[in-house]
Amino acid sequence: SSNEIFSYDWDLSEFDGTRLNSEFVSFLKEGD
Repeated sequence: SSNEIFSYDWDLSEFDGTRLNSEFVSFLKEGD
């Protein structure tokens, strides 16, 4: 159970990190 919660939080962080990274790259491209 504790391990499941950790896995869930990790997956959520992975998703947010990837999405934010994509938005950041798009921002840099627009400013170029």
